[in-house]
Amino acid sequence: MGIGKCTLCVIKVHTEDADAVEVPQANLQQDLGNMLKDGEGADVTFKVDDQLFHAHRNLLAARSAVFKEKLLGAITEQDSKCIPITDMDPTVFEGLLHFIYTDSLPDDWEEDKTVAMQHLLVVAHRYELYRLRALCEAKLCSWIDVQTVASTLALAEQQQCVRLKDACLRFIGCPHILAAMHHAN
Repeated sequence: MGIGKCTLCVIKVHTEDADAVEVPQANLQQDLGNMLKDGEGADVTFKVDDQLFHAHRNLLAARSAVFKEKLLGAITEQDSKCIPITDMDPTVFEGLLHFIYTDSLPDDWEEDKTVAMQHLLVVAHRYELYRLRALCEAKLCSWIDVQTVASTLALAEQQQCVRLKDACLRFIGCPHILAAMHHAN
């Protein structure tokens, strides 16, 4: 007996209809941001100074191991409906929540928020949000000026932010910047 031969023919047809299907843009970040704004379904409240922030335990826990331990761990604050935050400014806490929900920095934070961004970088490290830390570092690199370079350099040194430290040192090393700093003092 001989071995039979089999022929396989593959036909690929390209149709115009395949290109006509429009897939909507993903909007998960926007939806989560709206969830933070309207507080619907929130199951935990944080009190920062005199401001209340409503949030969702599971989302916070999914984004931060520190929040996971704090809200869902063995020794938790899960029974507490209102958790006080005593070591953070409300603006910084709001920025932290904004990042957790949207994976982005607040849109309205411009150079006049340099001090808040510096604090947010520290908080990002504390809550093990390394993408937030990198975003803060990148933003601070672009905001360096004569008024903020000293505090930004000190922060970079303290938080071991190599890129930020290098950016500060390059800024200070520019001859016209040195002259401006000397003239300002």
